[in-house]
Amino acid sequence: MKTFVKLVLVAVIVAGIIFEIGSPLWARTAAAGAADDAANVAARDYFDSRNLDEARTAASSAAAVRGSTLTNIVLLDDGSIKVTVHRPAKSYVLHHISALKNWYNVSASSTAPPIRA
Repeated sequence: MKTFVKLVLVAVIVAGIIFEIGSPLWARTAAAGAADDAANVAARDYFDSRNLDEARTAASSAAAVRGSTLTNIVLLDDGSIKVTVHRPAKSYVLHHISALKNWYNVSASSTAPPIRA
């Protein structure tokens, strides 16, 4: 019985470590996808309307669908749109350590050329 309890305890600790380390990696991947989607939607919307506020609204909605928050949108000189999104990574322990806080505050950027709808 003691061996079983030890085995379960070790399994729980290993699962916790995998979650704490894997969560930021998953969040980075998800934020990158959200940034790509938001940039494409914003570029398409801006190309059609020439209104950056409408493009910002569309990009914000696209990022929200993927669980991220739009933090910045920039119209570049070549007509491309660059967006930056934020997505917090889940953590129970490690986000309390000040040296690791940036690891759990995930941002991603993406740029999309003007796209015709």
